[in-house]
Amino acid sequence: MSDIDFEELFRSPLDDADSSGGSGWAPFGGGLVIGVVAVLVSAMLWGGDGDAEPAAVTTAASSGQPASPVAAAEPSPFPPGYNEYVPGLGIRPEEVVISDEAISVTFTTAVERAGDPLRQAWPLGGTWWLEAVDGSGVASTRVVLGRSSPGALTVQFPVGGFAGSPELSKVSMVERWDHPTVTGSANLPFAGEPYVMTEPLVVPISDEANLILDELELGRFLGRAAWRIEGDGDPRARAIFSTVLADADGNRVGAYSSFPEILEPATGGTVEIFWSEPFPTSQEGAVTVAVEYEVGIVESVPAELVVDLSEVPVGR
Repeated sequence: MSDIDFEELFRSPLDDADSSGGSGWAPFGGGLVIGVVAVLVSAMLWGGDGDAEPAAVTTAASSGQPASPVAAAEPSPFPPGYNEYVPGLGIRPEEVVISDEAISVTFTTAVERAGDPLRQAWPLGGTWWLEAVDGSGVASTRVVLGRSSPGALTVQFPVGGFAGSPELSKVSMVERWDHPTVTGSANLPFAGEPYVMTEPLVVPISDEANLILDELELGRFLGRAAWRIEGDGDPRARAIFSTVLADADGNRVGAYSSFPEILEPATGGTVEIFWSEPFPTSQEGAVTVAVEYEVGIVESVPAELVVDLSEVPVGR
């Protein structure tokens, strides 16, 4: 048999207290109960829903003083491994690929808890600095991302900037590229396909820059648009185009749109657009073509993001 006196163990100090007066044990007992309950609540919260806010843990001092709250650490707004990239958005390196042509670092991004991906401003990358363990480093030459996946991007660096096969240490963002987006459309007369725009289309998209559509061609299935940005400071942008054919009453007859493609900020480029309606047997009745555009002018914002690469997988 155990020598433990269970009755004594579970007996409350208040059992001996005078019912007509207070007890010096009362603050300690009350604080102990509160502390135990708080710890249990905290354990239940963090053992269950990961999005639950941490409970404040209360402890009782051995001196018998009332319990005092102990602030719990704030949880990260992003999943493990993600660092803040822009307000509300975290970034994490997924893989480094070293080839004969370039060193590519691929990133994914994550919206913070309670964030709305549809309202999130998705940057276009930026200027990066890649550093090896020996201290040598190179600046990025290209940032690419897919139209259908703005949350993923790849930053490329010149492989010739390092001697031999580098052991990479970290990558830092020197400046971030934001891109306030301008959308709109312009109507042009349409006389049937094949259609060739007769003169360049100039669209002011800011006080300092114009979008110039130099060429627009539309065939039965395929079209193309050649564009450029002109303005102060040699602006760069990413541009997406589509066209909508309409009859004299403004009814939609057909449309061309671009498939998801690699979007790289540039001063100009050529976009292929494809017939996106049911199989086109005819475009009769179309008298106008609306050129719809979405243009994001790159704005450089200073950044101080440093990302460790020591644990990131490397492919060759």
